[in-house]
Amino acid sequence: MLQDDKMLFDWEATREAIIDEFFKYLSIVVGLSFLLIMWRATQVGFTSSYVSYFVGGIVYFTALSFRKKMSFKVKVAVTVGFLSHSIMTTLHLVGPNGPLPFVWAGVVLFLLTLLGMRKTSIYFALGFVLCYIAIYFGYRTGIIELNYDFNIAIRSSPTWITTFAASGLMIGLLIFFVDKIRRMFQTQIRRISEQLQTISTQRDEIEYLANHDQLTILPTIRLSRDRAEMVMKNAKRADKKSAILFLDLDGFKAINDGHGHDAGDHVLIDVASRLTSVLRDSDTACRVGGDEFLIVLGVVESRDDIADVCERLINAIGKPVEFEGSELSIGVSIGAALFPEHGQTFDTLRSKADSAMYGVKKAGRNNYIMVT
Repeated sequence: MLQDDKMLFDWEATREAIIDEFFKYLSIVVGLSFLLIMWRATQVGFTSSYVSYFVGGIVYFTALSFRKKMSFKVKVAVTVGFLSHSIMTTLHLVGPNGPLPFVWAGVVLFLLTLLGMRKTSIYFALGFVLCYIAIYFGYRTGIIELNYDFNIAIRSSPTWITTFAASGLMIGLLIFFVDKIRRMFQTQIRRISEQLQTISTQRDEIEYLANHDQLTILPTIRLSRDRAEMVMKNAKRADKKSAILFLDLDGFKAINDGHGHDAGDHVLIDVASRLTSVLRDSDTACRVGGDEFLIVLGVVESRDDIADVCERLINAIGKPVEFEGSELSIGVSIGAALFPEHGQTFDTLRSKADSAMYGVKKAGRNNYIMVT
């Protein structure tokens, strides 16, 4: 059975895996950020903004423990909500200066874009810009004020250390996360390539089965039609002849009735092998059905060449077939129609060759007749 093309790339499962990986990497960043914040608080003093960081982190870690029960949208909402909370807290802590808010915002936009949530990423970008402007004007008008001396903080080593460390953590998060996603997509691409190869092989097998008889492995009439049309085009181009031979086994019914269907199948397989041993590579033998066969002869020079092929077929098929210690005797009646003398199409030539074959049956069998 062919695999469903929709299963080649499961985008929903991939998005789920992406947000789960981001969850894990971000939890590491949040844990390390806690340590940085506590260290900075011991150096420059504890502020209300740190409380906000801690509360946000606790909520995130709580959500992390329940992530397996969350839907995809809830996971995205929790992640974006926590990062947005971190952005707002950082803006309130250091004002509209400094790189951290932009780093966090860049991470959010990257994640949303990677998840294919274009509209959500646009809304977030607009919201970030509006919040940035609002906080800027809040500081500008005095509505919002820093609860510590920024000049002292900006000159302190802990401020710079935590700023660079936090930025480094986020950059590290992106590096490891992107590498993980790269490896994830490489695995997906390799799996898709294997699935496409499997599908291609399955289609080739199905096409082969559709064009070949399952018992004798000879081409079916469908495939012989295509080859006959190609042969006739080549013969016409070279101003040569070709032919359609219609064969019916003599004595096959008696074998089938007297020795059983296994014997009949054995005879058909043996005959198919004898046909291919007599014919050239440019010729095509096919099984029409039952004990009937059809042969498309490639380009031939004259009627004598066709007669020679018919005689060799009769001699080859006429040899006894051994089956379970017995020798089974069969013959073959052949009707031959020539291109272009007797017709310009496959159906016309086949019909005339079939009629000629029945003429052989009436005349005594185990012989051939060419349409006159």
